[in-house]
Amino acid sequence: MKKYIAILASVVVVVGLATPTMALQSQGNSERPSVGRPSTGGRTAPSAGSVSSSSTSSSSGVSYRPAGISRPTRSGRPAVGGSSGGTPSVPVQTYTPNPLFEYSSWYNTNQFLYQLLLRYRYLSGYDYMWRYAQDDSPLTQEVVNLALSESSLAADSLIATVEELESLIDEYEAGILGRKSFEVEVERTTKRLRKLAKQIRKDYLLEYLDQSPKAKVPSYDRARSISELRELCQELHRSATAVANGIDAYYEKDMTRVVNVSDLQRPSFGTMTKEIDRLAKTISKSADRL
Repeated sequence: MKKYIAILASVVVVVGLATPTMALQSQGNSERPSVGRPSTGGRTAPSAGSVSSSSTSSSSGVSYRPAGISRPTRSGRPAVGGSSGGTPSVPVQTYTPNPLFEYSSWYNTNQFLYQLLLRYRYLSGYDYMWRYAQDDSPLTQEVVNLALSESSLAADSLIATVEELESLIDEYEAGILGRKSFEVEVERTTKRLRKLAKQIRKDYLLEYLDQSPKAKVPSYDRARSISELRELCQELHRSATAVANGIDAYYEKDMTRVVNVSDLQRPSFGTMTKEIDRLAKTISKSADRL
């Protein structure tokens, strides 16, 4: 029976990801929405409530309910062709005999799909896990886009909020804002920046897809002048743009099975958002002493 539960991680493991991302393949259901990159112009990704009931099954009777995947646990071993005690279910392989089985990779993939299906219940979780069991990637480009939708919108908001912060400095320097009002507005804006950065950093779906390494977050001294404060804001703008561009790459490039090494040179999203958090905190403290 062991040969039926063995799984081989896909090509992306070569570049450091324990679980792969995949190419777009038709699921045979024309009623499923096509999802592009969200924007701040009001377009948002479809939620479970916005999908019509007809999208939960095809004319052939194939179910697309989220019941196709169970809540994973770390206890026990995966069952073959079914679930047992809440452990991930491993579909029976039809080819690629005796590949090595890596439970942590399987668990992470199962957890990713479980979280994704909580947001988009019309997806077929079992279909993706079956593909994974066949030594293929469990995701399609549609699924990658859906997984990134919330963090993508948050990244756009990050840039807009940094620009708002820069405008506050302009108004303060021009005498339009008084000292107290400037301090209050900077504190409000930096709190929003930190909240958006945390939202991206805590996004489990983005964390699963992120293949870049963690890096040390630098420290920053408080600004002693308006010019130094602007320098901190420029660094903040650079970090926010890097986050947005990193997420955009998943929409604009086909990174479903093969990832360009150059795309792995940036720090992880977790590192960059921690840097944003630290910069925002330093700017807030600096505003109190200018």
